[in-house]
Amino acid sequence: MVEPIRILVADEDRLIRGILKDTLAGTPNSITAVRTGKEAVDAIQDATYHLVITDLKMPDVDGLDLLHRVHEDSPDTVVVIMTGEGSIKETVALMKAGAHDVISKPFEAEEMQLVVEKALKHQSICRHNEELKEKLATSEKLAVIGRLAAGVAHELNNPLDGVLRFVNLSIERLPEENDVRQYLAEARTGLNRMADIVKSLLRFSRNIVIENEPRSIDEMIHDAISQVQHANRRANIEMRCVFEEPDLYAPVGMMQVFNNLIKNACDAMRDEERGLLEIRASVDEGITTIEFKDNGCGISDADTAKVFEPFYTTKEIGKGTGLGLSICARIVEKFHGTLSFESTPGVGTTFVVRFPSVQPDGNRSQTASRA
Repeated sequence: MVEPIRILVADEDRLIRGILKDTLAGTPNSITAVRTGKEAVDAIQDATYHLVITDLKMPDVDGLDLLHRVHEDSPDTVVVIMTGEGSIKETVALMKAGAHDVISKPFEAEEMQLVVEKALKHQSICRHNEELKEKLATSEKLAVIGRLAAGVAHELNNPLDGVLRFVNLSIERLPEENDVRQYLAEARTGLNRMADIVKSLLRFSRNIVIENEPRSIDEMIHDAISQVQHANRRANIEMRCVFEEPDLYAPVGMMQVFNNLIKNACDAMRDEERGLLEIRASVDEGITTIEFKDNGCGISDADTAKVFEPFYTTKEIGKGTGLGLSICARIVEKFHGTLSFESTPGVGTTFVVRFPSVQPDGNRSQTASRA
């Protein structure tokens, strides 16, 4: 579904508002029209708009003041100002203040359409540039963390393996009734936990060689469910799978992603009286989509921006490394896909995996390849 282009129109003249709504009407535009600058300020506080078209002279709050307030709340929003007393000097001043364009009243519908098209294209380019900057910053951070993780893991791996061996030998040689066995068993649990962290660090730091061979999504999902259920036998969790088309395939490397998402969902539902995880797989225009929807605790607004950051976890100490979702995101990206989520605290979370559909012979969908 295409996201509607949200446009706010602010003008005291009802006729102008009507003309603008008629001119800009049509999918996927979503147009809100208000009469005063105060109403426009209230609107931008309630929602984010791609484009604001405002008259310069308005009651309460004029167009210039509205321009400043829009850019304070939403720097990516593009503002076009209408004026009936336009001069070159005034136009230059408005453009310097941050207006994308200035249009004189009265105007032709075609003229306004052209201005809006240019403004929305500019807004789209700016937003795309910001996304690229964020991805570059994240990639650079991941590279630094990866190098650090590789060094730490390498230094810890050998001595940790030696300590584990000696603890196991000590346990084997002590009599069953000896209290020291229990102490060593607790120490072994902690050491195994450390070994798991080291393995996660190594997986995160390496340029992971992921298997590309196609495998049935149905098989992989049910294998992952079996593995997670075995480890969560005490949890009261129901699993439902809906595959809208038979014989859907994914690279076998995705198994790690499915396993991690199912495990995280179960952890989020551990305190629920009855947990429910719904897994739905579908394909549309060469893109396979798999949704993992749980009714767990959800993710707070403060945590949503950090979910895919390395070492960030909301789990109790000793329950998670904070690397699982970071690794999953990297794996999905290697298959030219995306990993996203939506969450409501106290209601649940839905993780969505999308990637170009895979055929049984390992080829990607022609539709996805052209996209």
